[in-house]
Amino acid sequence: MHSKMRWMLALVGLAALPALLALAGPGCGVAPALSTVGGGSAGFFGAPRLAGLGLPELSTPGSFAFRITGGVPHAPGVLILARREQPLFSAAFQTTIYSGSSGVSLPFVLDSSGAVVLAPGPTSHPLSELCGLDLIAQAVVFDFTALGGGAWTNGLRFRFGTTP
Repeated sequence: MHSKMRWMLALVGLAALPALLALAGPGCGVAPALSTVGGGSAGFFGAPRLAGLGLPELSTPGSFAFRITGGVPHAPGVLILARREQPLFSAAFQTTIYSGSSGVSLPFVLDSSGAVVLAPGPTSHPLSELCGLDLIAQAVVFDFTALGGGAWTNGLRFRFGTTP
């Protein structure tokens, strides 16, 4: 499955939740936002990092992407997107998982430098119903030198919005 299709499924999966749809609608007038949470857990190359590139601006296609760096080159991983922050300490990984036990998973594979950019394409642009919602993302990169076999990134709070 192509990464554009996975993005679309992940975002549609979030938007399909009735509680999520009831919270906001088009033209919410809330500014987009990003902030990091926690520090993740270390693997062979240290703790991988999750960052946002740009801002999650609904009216500007291609304005936002997730970037994961610092993982094992060519390693697979999973980006987890959740509709609310639910910090849960994992004894197996010895880190906090900010999406708790719920979320939509988006698989990826790191490049030769241990990085990847996950961006929505023109057919998977975020839905206006996400405007104003505070969401959380976190990724795990498979690394068998890490506790539990996976190195976790920091969490990333983000809000889709429109610039006033």
